[in-house]
Amino acid sequence: MSLNKPVWKLRDWIDKDKLYLKYVRYPNVVDLLEEYQNTIYSIYLHEDPFVLELFNGNQNKVIWDCLSLDLELIHYFSENIDKFKRCRLSENIDKIYWNWMSLNPNAIKLLSDNKNKINWDLLSENPNAIELLSDNKDKINWDYLSLNPNAIKLLEENPDKINWCHLSGNYNAIDLLEKNLNKIDWAELSGNPNGIKILSNNKDKIRWCYLSDNPNAIKLLSDNKNKIHWSSLSRNPNAIELLKDNPDKIDWIVLSKNPSIFELDHEAMKRNNLELEEELIKEVMKPSRVFKYTTDSYDYLEELFGD
Repeated sequence: MSLNKPVWKLRDWIDKDKLYLKYVRYPNVVDLLEEYQNTIYSIYLHEDPFVLELFNGNQNKVIWDCLSLDLELIHYFSENIDKFKRCRLSENIDKIYWNWMSLNPNAIKLLSDNKNKINWDLLSENPNAIELLSDNKDKINWDYLSLNPNAIKLLEENPDKINWCHLSGNYNAIDLLEKNLNKIDWAELSGNPNGIKILSNNKDKIRWCYLSDNPNAIKLLSDNKNKIHWSSLSRNPNAIELLKDNPDKIDWIVLSKNPSIFELDHEAMKRNNLELEEELIKEVMKPSRVFKYTTDSYDYLEELFGD
């Protein structure tokens, strides 16, 4: 037990019987997932180290394609679950799926050391690969690079190679898009979290299906409820209050994937902290320590927490 450890619960108005639990995914809800672990897609669990304990001792369930995407996940496996030590990518080069590894922002050194195995199309989308791409411009896929949030300078230097559809969804490209309104793909921009200002000034061009999924568009959506696409809104993590007020319009399959169906369980956290406090008080107030405290040289905090 640890002080202030977050505890999660389903929001009171969420009907668990309507949820598709195999799609539910969110950190620290192991109890809910454990109850239905046979119906949960393993690929989702591989994306979330908080629930990997459900796979403890099940090496056969390792999905190497997924592991190639997440070096942090490899670290979690190797440091916390002994039976998964063989999952270290550096010790399993032959098992690496290099296409997905090329997308991994934490794998730049590994990729730099194995350039002949890089998928340069996918690397062009890797936000941490700008230096590697700049040194190999002839191998860049400019369509994919237009999606790369860290490639704006490189794209500005090569405007004739920009894919404007992809760039319209790039959240770091707003300044460049504002200077080229006639080139914007409005569907892509409608889903861009940083595109709200441009969209608010061009409401006639908004694609409302895409906007309904935009986490920063809640006010714009609340002011135009008749245009909301409710299935798309059901996966919007910032739309939970709007969904609560319109339960008859919710797409429950899609809502099952929405992390905002959970909220902190403050009462459970308070109970956990009280239990910890009681244990600490009992330990501190042992008669042996109370008596020792009468001496000038005794420090019970040092005894409790010292090396």
